[in-house]
Amino acid sequence: MRRTIFRSLLITSLATVGAALSSCHLAGPGAARAQESTAPPSEGSVQVGPVADEALGSTRPEAVPAPDGIAALIDDEIAITLDEYKTYLLEIYGRRPLEELVYLRLLEREAAALSIEVTEAEVDAAVQAVYDQLLAVRHQGRLEALEAELGEAGYTSESYRRSLRVKEHITLLETREALVLREVTEDMIRERFERDFGVDGVRVEVRHIFLNRARLKADMIRSGADPASLGTAQVEAALASKAASLLEQLRSGADFEALARANSHDLSVQQNGGMIPGYNYRRYGEPMAAAVRAAQVGVPTGPVATTAGLHLIEVTERTATSLDDVREELRSTLADEPASWKERGDLRARLFGEAVIRTY
Repeated sequence: MRRTIFRSLLITSLATVGAALSSCHLAGPGAARAQESTAPPSEGSVQVGPVADEALGSTRPEAVPAPDGIAALIDDEIAITLDEYKTYLLEIYGRRPLEELVYLRLLEREAAALSIEVTEAEVDAAVQAVYDQLLAVRHQGRLEALEAELGEAGYTSESYRRSLRVKEHITLLETREALVLREVTEDMIRERFERDFGVDGVRVEVRHIFLNRARLKADMIRSGADPASLGTAQVEAALASKAASLLEQLRSGADFEALARANSHDLSVQQNGGMIPGYNYRRYGEPMAAAVRAAQVGVPTGPVATTAGLHLIEVTERTATSLDDVREELRSTLADEPASWKERGDLRARLFGEAVIRTY
């Protein structure tokens, strides 16, 4: 928790003291616009009376405008200049907060070009959602516990919310810009089509009884067989015999689910009657895929030999869908999905790559 709070502070430390960055110049398209941003008035003046951060005391006269180039004044005698403060922040926090502030300005410029708007109310709501989640998940709704932990880290509830604003503002801009810039390609549509509707639009429900060589040999030894007598040929013969027996039972009307639970060596599907969830023609390899394609619905077939053993299979359902019938639906779904981490990372890399940025 403290590390999370600390990271949030790093992201916003320089953002909340915009005057301290007065010697940072951004060059390149729109750079002048980026330099115009200043800190909120309540944070841009030196407090010689009650101050926003309770840790600095509360028995002073009222606030007055900040003298030029001064970040803080102690007893009207000791001055901390903005240059000193900037140097201190850079020594303590490095340039990561500055990088985030630069990125925010780049996103704001891109948003203006794309006619995208993020309101203060939306940023407030995003910050509140993070705060509420922290309260609910970490402290089970106990506000006093959260406030105590924030206090140990030097925050009040309000100052912690302020520390989150840059990060949440960036997230909102990033996600909206990524969506506007997203191009839904035919390859994306095809990939989603096969994921949702099966390879080539054929979705199947398949169940199997799997007989594994090693497991069968272990079962035979537990039943009293002499391990020395169980060579490869003996195990293969026993495997084929058991598969033939089970297939005969299935063709005679035995319940597939019951036989799978009692005999299958595939523990991952044994207890659901052998049903393979989301079968996609890849699991168990091409021999299994070919058998599934050739199988009639509702007719047990096999055995199918794979590297791991033998399979008895049954296709319980087969549904064919044409890509043309669902292409526009898939296009709309893909266009509206939340921005991925990759899209957001690509956006950040492009904006930084296109800008000429000088820091001092």
